[in-house]
Amino acid sequence: MEKSIKHFIENINRVLYLDSMAEYDREELVTTLALVVIEGDRLYGANVGDSRIYLHRNIDGDTKLTQLSEDHTMDEEGMENVLMAAMGLEENVSPYYFENNLLAGDLILLCSDGLYNELSEDELRSDMKMGASFLVKKASKLHDADLPDRPCVPGHRRPHTDGTHQGHDHRLGGNPGRRRAGRLGKTPAQRPSGGRKQGPLGLSP
Repeated sequence: MEKSIKHFIENINRVLYLDSMAEYDREELVTTLALVVIEGDRLYGANVGDSRIYLHRNIDGDTKLTQLSEDHTMDEEGMENVLMAAMGLEENVSPYYFENNLLAGDLILLCSDGLYNELSEDELRSDMKMGASFLVKKASKLHDADLPDRPCVPGHRRPHTDGTHQGHDHRLGGNPGRRRAGRLGKTPAQRPSGGRKQGPLGLSP
């Protein structure tokens, strides 16, 4: 699965970059990406840029929201909105890849900065069960206007009424987020890229 996801992302990135060079002679078709594939109780995901993937899990009444993706942004103060990696920015890209186990009742949120910059993690955690439309409308009301991006894609895993798990809900989400300020940074990410992250919540070896 890891190889397939990375190959898929690399192909899309190459198309965006080469089309930009052919049509504009510069990096014009640039976006961020967040993607997940769910098979049974297993989640496989990757991201490029600062679009995020969150896992919402309730264990014995204790609700936790965990960011599974990694932001490809600069660490310097005042430069947090400058991307270190994005789709179409270079001919080659190294996505951040991770895997995690899923439990019945887990919620998965894919969103751009258009959502998480407007709502706190506490608000995302408490309101995710209300659905994506609710989150978008709540964030939009802060500015009395619609958000500029399609900010989020929800996914979930539900139990059967007899207590057993459903097979799974297939969700494949790529959520490109537009940058609303400044130009994207072209400096490569200052971290070991293309690595595989072991999920923080119940990953099997």
